[in-house]
Amino acid sequence: MFKFIKHTIQACQTLQAKKAASLGSSDCFQMQPVPGLMFSIEELVAIQTRAQQKRLADAHAAAASGEGPQTWDRDWFENQQYIGDKISEIASILGWHRTQDFLEVLDWALASPQGQRALAQAGDDASPWQGALEMIEELRGPLIEASHEMLGTQAAGLGYTIDAREELWEALGEVPGPLHNIPRTES
Repeated sequence: MFKFIKHTIQACQTLQAKKAASLGSSDCFQMQPVPGLMFSIEELVAIQTRAQQKRLADAHAAAASGEGPQTWDRDWFENQQYIGDKISEIASILGWHRTQDFLEVLDWALASPQGQRALAQAGDDASPWQGALEMIEELRGPLIEASHEMLGTQAAGLGYTIDAREELWEALGEVPGPLHNIPRTES
């Protein structure tokens, strides 16, 4: 993901430089790097760690006041993790084709009668299927992102121009997710 962001910034800088050169003025659209725009991996990990520690402290304060998770919920809350990074790692090990199979299985789950009932009640916390829908979304996002990154890497390896890769990313961004294209039934 960070490679993509870095390449995007570089592509924007290159594009701006080309525009400035074509207009005859070298400083008209000159894009200067913004200090502090790119964080190092260590800085991002530290930011994430501080955010997690704050969420945990807030949860403990809410529990102490009787409004948040109680003592018996502590293990559940403290062990809650964002699974996206692990799913991205798994997708990169599986490869692009098997990742597409995994995404298709998730689509099948949503298209099933149970999935359709869950979609009909999406967002309702009282729905017994809300947790499963949330899990599918937690899986789909990182799988799709990993899939797109694999395609971007393949395009770069095949020698696609920056413009062609930008067109690829734009086209991938327009592909709808299954929650948007699967009809909901009233059963």
